[in-house]
Amino acid sequence: MIDIKPNEKKEITLSIKTVVIDPVQKDLSDEQMISMLKRIVEGDDLKEDEINEILGEDDKSEMELCTEATISMNNKGGVEISYMENEDDETLKTHSRILFNTRDPGLVAMTKEGAMKAFLSFEEGKTHICTYDTPFMPIKVYVAASRVDNKLLECGRLKLNYVINLNDTPSQHFLVDVNIKESGTYTPGKIIG
Repeated sequence: MIDIKPNEKKEITLSIKTVVIDPVQKDLSDEQMISMLKRIVEGDDLKEDEINEILGEDDKSEMELCTEATISMNNKGGVEISYMENEDDETLKTHSRILFNTRDPGLVAMTKEGAMKAFLSFEEGKTHICTYDTPFMPIKVYVAASRVDNKLLECGRLKLNYVINLNDTPSQHFLVDVNIKESGTYTPGKIIG
């Protein structure tokens, strides 16, 4: 449990594991595709070995970020988790935030500023139109979340299952597992993937 009070800021340890499933890359049977997508839409956890069995080791991408972060809460219940990505590379350095309100923890936003700018929002069972800013122009993306299980303050965990559609490109499915804990002795890691 993260014990945070209004107008307080704490140092935390953050880990984010992201699995991206791109079913177009693999010749799946209709039965396998329907089963996998149904489980994602229903918010079921897909174990890594199940994903590997369905997609194969090379047909999914996986990233893991472990870093130091801060968590703060304003006097209206707004919670912000703030962290840096790619700190060692000035051209890729990105300030990222996870945002939600304690009154509505089922609506979660993620922002990125730096090497790229993005604003994504997640709400179970709903599709949100979000933006990625590229050097050329902003791009609209459609984010449909099938699961937003936000227990960051209760037990330090957020699980997201969502699909991103970008114009006429094939959908990509994301499984995201965010874990936080109050900082102790910790050495920040690097992105793996």
